[in-house]
Amino acid sequence: MKKRFLKSVIATGIALSAFGGTALADDDKGFYVTLGIGTSGTTAGQVDLDETSYSQNYGGHLDLGSALQGEAGFGYDFGNTFRLEATYTGSKYSLDGLDIDSNNNNHALTTDGDLSVASWMINGYKDFPIGNKFKTYVGGGIGTALLDVDSFKLGGVELGENRDSFQAFTYRAKVGLSYPVTNSLDAFAEGNIQNIAKSKYEYVSFDAFTTWGAQAGVRYSF
Repeated sequence: MKKRFLKSVIATGIALSAFGGTALADDDKGFYVTLGIGTSGTTAGQVDLDETSYSQNYGGHLDLGSALQGEAGFGYDFGNTFRLEATYTGSKYSLDGLDIDSNNNNHALTTDGDLSVASWMINGYKDFPIGNKFKTYVGGGIGTALLDVDSFKLGGVELGENRDSFQAFTYRAKVGLSYPVTNSLDAFAEGNIQNIAKSKYEYVSFDAFTTWGAQAGVRYSF
């Protein structure tokens, strides 16, 4: 009798454990919104100038300052350590200087203005639980970046003001760490690296350049 009772208890415990494991896996399943803020830096891209007022083209090295970066989006957690997100990321870099090559001579010119980058991306993530609370994750995304040069001055000469924006293909990779603050709110910190493809903007051709950044934020599940 005691053996039968013990077997029943063990069998019930195994069944509850299996059910509980499934329930815990499903706890993360569902939609969420994400918000983050941080900082971003960039490689100084190679720039070609092609302004009609010039008698020749110039090749150069554009210096961009660091930028404040913000991100917002929504996603879906499949409950099996995979997530999918659609995000908007915005940053604005100051134009700090330009070294140009003309007739085998190098000239350092001052610049004044900003380069704004707005990226719309689809991202996928894989979570890796650490113990009962923390999770690390890796991910990547592809999308389009909208670049806008605002009131660009080169050597004190106005080359353009309020011109149209232009688009470029972009992709990125992320790695991060998250922690559940409550059942529906996670805090995270992450690093990212993003590549923006070569693009043309009237008088300026931007070679492909890379940005990198770090940000912290929250994800709210509902």
